[in-house]
Amino acid sequence: VARAWVRAATYAGCDALLDLQHCGASVKAALHADGLPVTPRLFLIDMPIPHAWLFPKCSMVACHGGAGTVHQALAAGCPVVAMPCLPAESDQPFWAAACHRARVSPNAGLPPSQLGSGESLGRAFKRALSDPSLFERAARLSVSMKSEGGAAAAAKVVVEAAAASVRARAAGRTLGMPHMS
Repeated sequence: VARAWVRAATYAGCDALLDLQHCGASVKAALHADGLPVTPRLFLIDMPIPHAWLFPKCSMVACHGGAGTVHQALAAGCPVVAMPCLPAESDQPFWAAACHRARVSPNAGLPPSQLGSGESLGRAFKRALSDPSLFERAARLSVSMKSEGGAAAAAKVVVEAAAASVRARAAGRTLGMPHMS
């Protein structure tokens, strides 16, 4: 995946940052052994960088498609190119498809088996970087997400559930999980 990503960024001709934190030593060694270009436009990092800080500085986010990374990318108003690494039962393919349905991604995700030489991924990078409609929809979605007050709404649900549980215990009853609608 990392090799295809580097080739895709080179194919797309874009500035790119590849986070190697979760890659094994063999992947890092292979990238260096392959002589893949580490140029002023391509950065390989191996340290934590908070997405909330980084993504607002980006034009698009290419990622595995996990919920947290996709959320941070969309909150920053960035189009997303997802490359789900986990099986279909995981959240990654779901969020990749959701980004495509929301029209903030040029495709519904490219699993590792479809990455090949990186050309198809490079085409997705190019489209994500050049299609104004992806940027417009990502920006609108960012504004919408920020206006929802998601953290406050989640905290309210937790506080209400805890209060209901305390009242039930005081009355000698127990509660299961609250019904979420």
